[in-house]
Amino acid sequence: MEERKLGLLVLLMSFFCYHAIAQGKIKFDKLTVENGLSQSNINYILQDDQGYIWFATNGGLNRFDGTGFKVFTHNKFDSSSISNNIVNHIYLDQQNKLWFSTQNGLNLYDRSSEAFMSYKSEIQTSQGLSSNHITCTIEDKLGYYWIGTAGGGLNRFDPKTKKFKTYKHNDKNPESISSNSISCMVKDKYGFLWVGTADNGLNMLDPESGKFLRYVKSEISADGATLSSNQIKAIYEDNEGDLWIGTTAGLNLLKPKTGKEASIDGMKS
Repeated sequence: MEERKLGLLVLLMSFFCYHAIAQGKIKFDKLTVENGLSQSNINYILQDDQGYIWFATNGGLNRFDGTGFKVFTHNKFDSSSISNNIVNHIYLDQQNKLWFSTQNGLNLYDRSSEAFMSYKSEIQTSQGLSSNHITCTIEDKLGYYWIGTAGGGLNRFDPKTKKFKTYKHNDKNPESISSNSISCMVKDKYGFLWVGTADNGLNMLDPESGKFLRYVKSEISADGATLSSNQIKAIYEDNEGDLWIGTTAGLNLLKPKTGKEASIDGMKS
């Protein structure tokens, strides 16, 4: 019965959407601070497995249930609150746990208590986060978490030992990551991680070996098969396994063949 209701709802929505588009009357509903949103600069949006929609903003974390918002903000007197109000990224892992990347640490959310466990850089240990400015988080096929930072390189977190390992750019090692400023990441269907940087191109990471293969803009490419910019803003894998790479100078399409070979087409306005 519920499946029939859902099917009817989808059919009705499709019908109204078709007629709205046909008539050129597409309506956008707006949710603003007047509706309970904590801040209007939205950095990331994710819907979790329970249907809640989460909004990362520059003024706290927002959870929307379809009717209203619940706002989570940092409280310096409460160690279980989120560690910072500037939230850059939201990640739902394979166990349906929520991770929040902020400008002052990584946060793991406990749904039952609505509390946050914060991970931060510790000067006294070499096995902690390399930086507190977290830009993005992703889980690999081995169960490790990879945490991108702004200037501190890439961190691998082992949930069993609770320890971090840092990967940084090394001028003398061509198999190191191309930059320490990580902007975005995606895991492809083969299990490789694609790591975008803010200033020096794209990297393909094999989680098992810890080695990086770099893709950077080349001024001497004869056929133009090169990134249009080294400033990577977003990466998306489509149903064919192709990678769409958003940069500050256009859109790029990368078609991995064996994991080590690819062609790049640049698309600009």
